[in-house]
Amino acid sequence: MRMGKLLGLILLVLAVWAGVEIFDKGVDGAFGGLFSGFRTPAAGAAAESHGGSMAQRIGAKVRADIERGAQRDGVEDSDDQDTD
Repeated sequence: MRMGKLLGLILLVLAVWAGVEIFDKGVDGAFGGLFSGFRTPAAGAAAESHGGSMAQRIGAKVRADIERGAQRDGVEDSDDQDTD
């Protein structure tokens, strides 16, 4: 009975560690990139970087979408314009 409780506690600690590792680094970066080869890239995602955490990848995607929208609408960045 005591050995079963110890095994359960060890499995619980390992599960929490694995969850934190995946949450912090994403599926591609967790465990040193062990499972990164199993993921198939989505259409158009081959050119994009898969590095960083999930939040970093989402931020990069949002920035790229905003830049594409600004280019499509013909909006120029205010830093690029001369104010002389």
